Amino acid sequence: MRLRRWFKVRKRKYLKASVSLLAAAMIGVITLTALMSARALQYQQNALMLHRLVDLQSEQILSLYERQLLEEYGLWAFAPETLDYAFNFEELRRQLPKADYRIEVLEPLADPEVFQEQSINFAKKRLPLKTAAAFYERLQAFSRAQNVLKDEEFKKAKGFLEKFAKAPSADFPEKVKGGAMKSPGQNGPSLAYPDQREEEREEEQSEAEREREEKRREAEEMRKSFSSDLKDAYKELYPEEYVKDDQTIAAELSGILDQASNFLDFSLPPFAERFVFHEYILQHFTSAVRGPGASFEAGRNYRSLSGKLFSECERTEKYEAECIIFGTDSSKAARLAAESIIISTRLALRYAAEINNETKMALHKAKASALSAAAFVASLGTLEIDPEALSYLFALIPAIRSAADDLKLLKNGGTVPLYPDPEHVLCRAGIYYTDYLRLFMLLRSDEALAGQAASFMIRNTSSYPFCAIRIEASLPFGRERIRYERTEHYVFSDKE
Repeated sequence: MRLRRWFKVRKRKYLKASVSLLAAAMIGVITLTALMSARALQYQQNALMLHRLVDLQSEQILSLYERQLLEEYGLWAFAPETLDYAFNFEELRRQLPKADYRIEVLEPLADPEVFQEQSINFAKKRLPLKTAAAFYERLQAFSRAQNVLKDEEFKKAKGFLEKFAKAPSADFPEKVKGGAMKSPGQNGPSLAYPDQREEEREEEQSEAEREREEKRREAEEMRKSFSSDLKDAYKELYPEEYVKDDQTIAAELSGILDQASNFLDFSLPPFAERFVFHEYILQHFTSAVRGPGASFEAGRNYRSLSGKLFSECERTEKYEAECIIFGTDSSKAARLAAESIIISTRLALRYAAEINNETKMALHKAKASALSAAAFVASLGTLEIDPEALSYLFALIPAIRSAADDLKLLKNGGTVPLYPDPEHVLCRAGIYYTDYLRLFMLLRSDEALAGQAASFMIRNTSSYPFCAIRIEASLPFGRERIRYERTEHYVFSDKE
């Protein structure tokens, strides 16, 4: 009995000791797990706070963009001077005293590749509206050219009949009052163009005038109808301020469409990107027909793709587009280069049209023959001039005069025929001053154009902006360091 009782007592003691050892082991494991979890939570908390602070600072820096750059050129960038007051080191060190930070500005807008990428990204969403309007204007000009050619042909035929009517008739007898015939040498109305034909011509002229007046009236009614529809659309969007002129309403509705197109993002093939980039330069940099250098009001008040009027911008040069195309900083040199090439091409086309026109060359040859004969007689046979060569010299004189008129018309915002021969089909196609600038830009690389354009942009805005920023942060945590890096771009963001 005693032995059995002793074994029971010893068994209880061993069980109590085993439970105590197991409890001690479990407490140790739990304590270690709790310490590790607390350390992990603290690590995550510090990392999250570091990430949040860096993200807020990067977004705050990008929010301080250059407003003048955006309004005039539609480009997003910030000046490095904004880092002095945008990056709040005191707040960062108050939140995380032991953290270290490193800031690096990236992608300067003066870099041709960055400038080209930014400008294409901006213009490709807004240019279709401008391109469609310009294409419609070209179609209207082509249609007007056809009507002008028809009117000129009618005038030529009419003038020929008038000359023929005034000339004395040597082959037909003339009719007098009463139906009697008179001899060709006597006075009286001509059989070739009687008074009745004059009355019919006057009736035809009055009929043509009535038709033109009716067309003008229809065009005016169409314009008023379009203006009314435009105001109704604007009234639906802004009911409190719909009483505005048509130009303002159209510009603001175009701005609404531009804002809606910002949600669309698409890529372009290389040739389309080059076209868009060239159009961006013509739209945002002054030239002889757009900006303060223009001689007509519509050119001085031209509105760029960003919606800014050139008359509201302060520009250092009047011919920025020409300077960009010809790679010079002198407006005078760029203007002379553009005008020299334009007048040379117009002179070549005018001269070719002049010498290929048989009627005009016949007149030139007649003048040359008369002058050659007069020189031969006056020099008593010692001076002999080839009439054929002299006729081509006579043809050059009106070609020079016409080429100078073409240049003047182009600089006034007008259009000239692609090939100035009324009988040629290319005469109906018009060409503008900006079309010549487009052709000139094809002769230079886009990188060179972008570098020159970026230099003028920096000069006009008086800043050297950047398009991206990188912030590197690290925080000591025991023997480790918590590291975080963020690169923020106005177009896209990349977190690492």
